[in-house]
Amino acid sequence: MLKESIFCQNCTMKPATSIALAQLVSQGELALDQPVSHFVPGFAQNNKEHITLRHLLTHTSGVELFAPAKLASAQELLDDVCRRRPHSAPGTQAAYWTFGAWVLLGTVIETVVGRPLSAHIRDRVFLPLGMEDSFVGMTGEQWTAVVDRLGVSYVDVRGMDLDFVPAAAAAAGVGVDQLPALTEDGFVPMEWEASERACASTLPEQSGYAPTDMARFYDALLRPDELAQRGILDADILRVFTSAQRRGMYDLVLLRVCDFGLGIMVNVRDHQLVIVALRIPGSSDFRGVIVARRDQLGRPA
Repeated sequence: MLKESIFCQNCTMKPATSIALAQLVSQGELALDQPVSHFVPGFAQNNKEHITLRHLLTHTSGVELFAPAKLASAQELLDDVCRRRPHSAPGTQAAYWTFGAWVLLGTVIETVVGRPLSAHIRDRVFLPLGMEDSFVGMTGEQWTAVVDRLGVSYVDVRGMDLDFVPAAAAAAGVGVDQLPALTEDGFVPMEWEASERACASTLPEQSGYAPTDMARFYDALLRPDELAQRGILDADILRVFTSAQRRGMYDLVLLRVCDFGLGIMVNVRDHQLVIVALRIPGSSDFRGVIVARRDQLGRPA
């Protein structure tokens, strides 16, 4: 992987939205135990009025899980999430929510700040950290400027649930019948990730793009006092978000007992990651990249 290559970060971009939310908590603009429906009224339907921002951040909302293979926009996904029914009382079960929760959180942020999430995260999170080539939703001008640096992720899906592949492709306008074939060694080339439509979509749980600057972001999370000195985020608030707020709960999706902070995985040795390979722009070379750990899940023993 070249240092300047930009690729889709998938779920590793979720904490960027979490930090933007933490900034609003620090500013007194919202509280973690406020109901989601206070900001997204449509979410209250089907007995979801007691689900809070904290429940979303800790993946304990109890809302029915799904992979939206036929949904093509954040608004369609939001509408679908609002119609869903809870399968358990909030706070009683843990289930990592790949799709849905962060669209809600992104909508909450947009409601509070009165501007698009893509612009807000870039101005308040990425640029203060010097992450000039990081995005959660690009403008056409931004995409044109970086298109030659966009890489294509190859995801190892052998023995895994493939629901997330058509769901990610749908956001870029790629139908199930148009999905590329698996490589001989069991990788799916996520070729649509470099399209303008995919890069422009503001799906904070699936469509963030960045080069190796994401390492700078995660390193910053380990330095709360430094972030406070730079005026990015109150140190005590950051410590709350990056400490275990959900402890000892068995996760129905990750299939293990694992702890979570507020929108941020903690005690990461308890988690599994998906191993992907990245194709370098203009090259047939491959370099290994870890983007999220979920290997072995669903594989035969």
